[in-house]
Amino acid sequence: MTTRRAARITPPTPLRRTISQARPAPLPATRDEVAAAAGDWTPEVIRCRVSRHWWDAHTAYRDAATGTLEIVEQCARCNKVLRRHVISIRTQERLTDYSYTYEDGFLSKDLGRIDSNGRAQLELLTYADLLAEDVPTPATRKRRPASKAG
Repeated sequence: MTTRRAARITPPTPLRRTISQARPAPLPATRDEVAAAAGDWTPEVIRCRVSRHWWDAHTAYRDAATGTLEIVEQCARCNKVLRRHVISIRTQERLTDYSYTYEDGFLSKDLGRIDSNGRAQLELLTYADLLAEDVPTPATRKRRPASKAG
């Protein structure tokens, strides 16, 4: 009786970078740069920049030879970004980091990284119409009269 050797399956190469290979983080954009760039963005893109993307299933590709599943998700809010990653069907572990594909015009080449201060600036721009109205603040809000127990 002859024994069969199992075929050796090579999983996809992980996308992780070592510390020495990592690119330096870009400098954060100034508030003026963020405000200027936001003038070209749709409200959906601004919401995604503030609240992060809202991922929804797009497609999945199964590779029987490697026993992996490549999952592709698309932002359901702005429809301009795809996110991909590969998982092992057998171990149910993620094998690669997320990789992103952006539609032309989504990334601004001259704009730095949008940090939490930049996102706060975008939130103020998003809710500017509410600031124009007379919104009650805790100090000006009318309080209900206390109910009399009795």
